[in-house]
Amino acid sequence: MVFRNGKDTEMRCPTQDGSDAGLWVEYCAGTLRREEAQRFEDHLVGCEQCRRIVEAQKAVWASLDTWEEEPVPADFNRKVYQRIDALDRQPWWKRWLDGEGRVIWKPIAGVTAAAAVLAVVLLLRPAPVPVAPAAETKSAAAESVDPDKLEQALQDMDMLQHLSSGAGEEL
Repeated sequence: MVFRNGKDTEMRCPTQDGSDAGLWVEYCAGTLRREEAQRFEDHLVGCEQCRRIVEAQKAVWASLDTWEEEPVPADFNRKVYQRIDALDRQPWWKRWLDGEGRVIWKPIAGVTAAAAVLAVVLLLRPAPVPVAPAAETKSAAAESVDPDKLEQALQDMDMLQHLSSGAGEEL
């Protein structure tokens, strides 16, 4: 039996059902309550697989306890900013090259793909259909107008306008 969440329940092996997989980590970290830890230790006596997992977990914890991070140099930030400034001063085309003069395709892959799609669209578009010139017709703008005829047409329009306005009054 294992004491979990304030209840007594039967102990099931975490390797068989996977529900208490974090039990090994909690046990090795020392975060299990005393009753749970005791019941788990009783389980470990009869379960070879759980014992091996606990031993491996304890080895991980021991190596983490001995691990020491390397100190960061005092001038680290200055060197990073100098390197960024040096990259910013490079011509734009050199930013697309690696240290050995080869093209780095990641920055220009999108532009290259767009250019390829545009080229395919332009090559596959239908050819323009030639339009035959229309038969020559006389247009009103191209005709020569006789000034006398134009004056007569304007007088006729003026007379029709007077007749239409006068006819409305007589009715």
